[in-house]
Amino acid sequence: MIYVLQRVHRQGLGRRLLCAVAGRLVDEGVTSMLLFGEATNPSNGFYESFGAERLYSEKGDFHGGYGWRDLRLLLRWTRGQE
Repeated sequence: MIYVLQRVHRQGLGRRLLCAVAGRLVDEGVTSMLLFGEATNPSNGFYESFGAERLYSEKGDFHGGYGWRDLRLLLRWTRGQE
């Protein structure tokens, strides 16, 4: 989970943190990523806005897991936003 103080939301800090982690993983040869947090957190839309897919249990329940299948796509898309 990535947390930034509410008073600094919408300043690009979360995007920069997410991309720094993704960039480091790609540099190390890792091209996918999973993230787990609180399923009811209202900030979960942040991850979805950056292309994360919700991970559902076999019963179809969402427990706060997100995944990116290809971090290179995330990095290409977000670098175009800078």
